[in-house]
Amino acid sequence: MAQSDVLDQSVDSTPVEQMSYSQVGEEIHRYERWLAKQTGSSALENARSERLILLRGRMAAFATPTKKKAGSKGPRLPKPPRPKSLDGDFNPWQAKRADVDAELNAIVAYLASGPSKAERKKLESARLSCEAVVGEGEERHDEAIRRADVSIGLSSTAGGEDEQMKAILGKIEGIRPDPERKGVYLLQVGTTSVPVAEAELKGLQGNVTDELSKISSELLTVLDHADNDYEARMEKARDHPWVHGLASWTSSAEEPQDMDGKVKAGRNLQRQVQAFLLGQRTDHIADFQRQFLNVAGFGMELHAARLNLGKVQDVVDQL
Repeated sequence: MAQSDVLDQSVDSTPVEQMSYSQVGEEIHRYERWLAKQTGSSALENARSERLILLRGRMAAFATPTKKKAGSKGPRLPKPPRPKSLDGDFNPWQAKRADVDAELNAIVAYLASGPSKAERKKLESARLSCEAVVGEGEERHDEAIRRADVSIGLSSTAGGEDEQMKAILGKIEGIRPDPERKGVYLLQVGTTSVPVAEAELKGLQGNVTDELSKISSELLTVLDHADNDYEARMEKARDHPWVHGLASWTSSAEEPQDMDGKVKAGRNLQRQVQAFLLGQRTDHIADFQRQFLNVAGFGMELHAARLNLGKVQDVVDQL
């Protein structure tokens, strides 16, 4: 089974005539789920669409009775193994998935062999139960794949910490409403649109706000230190201008007016941070991030890459 629609790039080459009913059904479901998320044409999309034609043909063949052709010579076709459901000793809701698949394959084969009316009625009911169990398993698997793809789509490992954080924030900002489904949003990962629930999006945005709030607190502390250093330098400059000038020239220290400009810029940034957090403007987090990265001029180490894959996964798993 595929573990990610974003990373799944393979097309099965097993001849469909050699595949069981459950194998064909699983592969059809896999490709249909993947194709429904695609937003652009590709060679892989064409290959999977062609494969689906063969798989659907094979699925239709399972429903065709396997009767011997009229006038043909040779032994009569053997009866397929008797499904456990005919004897009432198989409960698909309590069985392992592999056993459910095996029973489903047996039921389909037996139905195609021309059973009696009573047997057909019993097997049709058993088939519906097995299909329901398979369907529930597919739903759980689909959700696991979707969650994994959300994490993959929001991860970033390229560049330094600031670049990674900027990339992740930009991806969160890029999540847009699904025009066809209310309360569903779409995260674009390459040519794949990964569905994101509204609660998930709010959780991710809340996580961003919390982390930026912590960064804001760190920034305030750094600015307080810069204020104190600025005042001390200005006092020395006023009391001993020649000494200060000589020290600045020999040590490449910043001039008070340069520090003044940085402190003012930092204070302005701090006000923007607070306004951003108070307004919860999570739809403009990337714009804020572009301004936030400019504080690198202070030489601060704010450990910006808090929003890594692990944290994103934690947020998704909690919802």
